[in-house]
Amino acid sequence: MEELKDKSIHHTTIKICEDLKKSASFISLFGDIQKLVVTPSVKSDDFKNTLLKAMQENGLESELKNSIYRWIKTKRKEVSPYDSFFRKAQIHWDKRIHKSLNSMCSELGISLAKTRGTSEREEILSKWTELTNFEVDINKYRPVYAPRDFLEVLINLRGPIRDKSQGDNAHWEFTQLPLRVKNLADLVRLGFSPVLHEADRLAREGSAMYPIGPEPILGVPYSMGVSAMKELLTQEFKNSWHATPGVRQAKTHIEGPSLKLTKCLLGINRRDIRMVTGLLTGHCHLSRHLQLIGIAEDPECRWCLEDEETSPHVLTECPAIARVRERHFGSSVLNPKDVKSIQLRKLCTFAKERSFYPELSRGEQILAANNSLSTTQAFTALEAERIDLGEKILAKNYAPLAQEFLKKGCPRCLRARMWSLLLGSEIKPQHTNYFEMLKEHVLQYDLMTDKLIIKDINLTASNDDQYFVFEDVLYQVMLCFSRDNDILKNLPNQPAFMQVVIKGKHNSVEKTMVFPPSGVIPFHGFSMYAAPFCYLFDKPDELYFVFRAFYLRYWHKLHRVCAGSQGIVSLCLLYEKLLQCHEPLLWNHFKKYHIHPLRLVIKWIMRAFSGHLPPEQLLTLWDLVLAYDSLEIIPLLAAIIIVFRKDNLLKVTTLQNIEAVLADLSSVAVIPLLQIALLKET
Repeated sequence: MEELKDKSIHHTTIKICEDLKKSASFISLFGDIQKLVVTPSVKSDDFKNTLLKAMQENGLESELKNSIYRWIKTKRKEVSPYDSFFRKAQIHWDKRIHKSLNSMCSELGISLAKTRGTSEREEILSKWTELTNFEVDINKYRPVYAPRDFLEVLINLRGPIRDKSQGDNAHWEFTQLPLRVKNLADLVRLGFSPVLHEADRLAREGSAMYPIGPEPILGVPYSMGVSAMKELLTQEFKNSWHATPGVRQAKTHIEGPSLKLTKCLLGINRRDIRMVTGLLTGHCHLSRHLQLIGIAEDPECRWCLEDEETSPHVLTECPAIARVRERHFGSSVLNPKDVKSIQLRKLCTFAKERSFYPELSRGEQILAANNSLSTTQAFTALEAERIDLGEKILAKNYAPLAQEFLKKGCPRCLRARMWSLLLGSEIKPQHTNYFEMLKEHVLQYDLMTDKLIIKDINLTASNDDQYFVFEDVLYQVMLCFSRDNDILKNLPNQPAFMQVVIKGKHNSVEKTMVFPPSGVIPFHGFSMYAAPFCYLFDKPDELYFVFRAFYLRYWHKLHRVCAGSQGIVSLCLLYEKLLQCHEPLLWNHFKKYHIHPLRLVIKWIMRAFSGHLPPEQLLTLWDLVLAYDSLEIIPLLAAIIIVFRKDNLLKVTTLQNIEAVLADLSSVAVIPLLQIALLKET
């Protein structure tokens, strides 16, 4: 087993090295390391150790760690037995999109791609920063598809496992699709350990067997057996416990056999037993333990960033969670011996801090706009505390710390740098050159998607009070995005594309091109994926690379059919199950009047609430997407908003009136809504 594990690690290491060599950041990193090698700090007689130390002192070690961290985030794959089914559905949808695009071109008598004339190139170049002044007739163009069209595709999916006896219309909702999604309890707590499932299986098999031994089997009096075994086990346990080397943390917190502790443990469920046991022994998701078993490299406490993150440190002295200890144990600082006398119930609630959305499910104070502290001195103090901690994290330049930081809220002044660090989109000279190359492609070629992008920005951002001032920047970013063939290369499941002839191109070698170069055909509302980034970045190239990284990690999953747990199909299924489980009255109300619940929220989910929530609330929501590396927070919020407007929704019976009830989300405060829902489940 160890040999297989070593081979797996070896092959993974080779794969990481190969992919990093192909990345755009490798040339810069390799050049910096070469410059470092020739410095006096690197000694030839101890080359390896001195180089590693020099890399650490110059921040190159953190940069390399961040590259590996981002590789793991972007390259991980979910395998489902239904991948082929959903892949076929997406291929069929791509064909429909391409057919619609070609039909529009034939109808308008235009080509998909052509070269621009000299005068047109010069005009675009002169108006590059004010492209709203570049006149293009877009009245005859229409969006290829809108969220409601994509919804019809999703609704009409018929799962790979079907009961043919019930006919095609047997299932009104999404539940016929055999995809597993979380429930509300799963979103609050971590799932069961596979070890516990295996233990259950072995226990069931053991209880089904007959006793093994000579016949007849003579019973032993129950009281005698209990007394003898209790005495023997107590003595053996004490002897073994004190003689066992190591287990320092467990010996600190567990004195020895305790009937009281045993009864308390038997009174809670196995998940809670696992959490408490891990906390008392230190064998849980603490950084020091993860380092010992080879999963993490840094044992530093992720909260205080000072000492090693061990069980005694967390339970007794970590200053960053002093308030949490005081809330559960009655004191902010404990003596290690005090842990032995803490009630198991209190330890259990303390251990439950390790939830999927722990900061939200515990109701902790999170820095966000329009919260209960917005106008008090406490908010100013909290903001100053978060800024101070954020600056320390940015100085360390370590992406996993940035991810943890975002869970408690991010000050506005740090958000752009935090996102750039986490996504690996810090601007370097090669990024600026690449953006200029994309700009040159825009000047050289006139693509059909250009009109669709301009049309979409006119229909969405230009008509939005929050985003119309960013119209020129959006033109630059989205036109360059449509030319970026790195997007097509880096998408997990490559979208369908066409090989088209460039009209007006006389050179036979370069007469054809991949269309669209990015592989992404914009739909109605597509530009709203980029619009909120305008609040964070002043320069188009900085905005572009953060937006592109966000799209490659998250947004592409919101408009492509796939079986992944973060894909649009699973997110819609999660929304439906949450609504059906927790608000059956509202669910039946929709069903009674033949209103599909997804029709009410598909625009929210598909656009990640962009253009629907106020910008500051939207950016707070996207903070959470990055912090928990999950899009599941989006359908969760959609379900919560529906539930909180339940009384008004039950009074109306038509789709038009229901949409009117849900039209205005300007009063929605993201963090309080999520906390109320998750605290209720807790």
